[in-house]
Amino acid sequence: MPILPETYCQLTPKRSEIDQLIFKGADAGPADMSSALNWATLIDNTDATGDLMKYLIGKGSVAAPEDTIVTVARDQEVISDRVYTLTYEVTELSDTATYAFLRTLQCGSLKPNIYYGRKGGFLYGKNGTTDDGIEINSISVAMPKEVGKEAIDKAIITIKWSATTDPDRVVNPLTI
Repeated sequence: MPILPETYCQLTPKRSEIDQLIFKGADAGPADMSSALNWATLIDNTDATGDLMKYLIGKGSVAAPEDTIVTVARDQEVISDRVYTLTYEVTELSDTATYAFLRTLQCGSLKPNIYYGRKGGFLYGKNGTTDDGIEINSISVAMPKEVGKEAIDKAIITIKWSATTDPDRVVNPLTI
């Protein structure tokens, strides 16, 4: 059996759980997604105009994408599209503005672009050459009322988008 280099055990995997979900408002996204200074005036959960971004702290994941595979010349198969699904759970619903925002999303007609951050220190959301976030296909919000000692108020947000690759990422400059 070969001997592994000393550094092998020093490699710490990055956590993948999503713990930040940001919804883009009507205003433009950051000029540079990797700069904390560019985000300073863009996020405000108290804004009632819809111009500024909103964020929700919770926990979530992005599942493996559903691939659309087509057969082309010479029986070659290529992936023509991927549908990504983000599922996010928010347990702090006592704030009136948060509850109202979730109900607005629940209607389904508002489909803001999104960014998401993960515990491993990355922020995702750049689409190609713009930092305007991920353009979503659909959003669903459920606020189940469960039974039992462990049952708590929560919202479960399911977001889908189409892309051929995962979104660009940067080291997360946000401290929210």
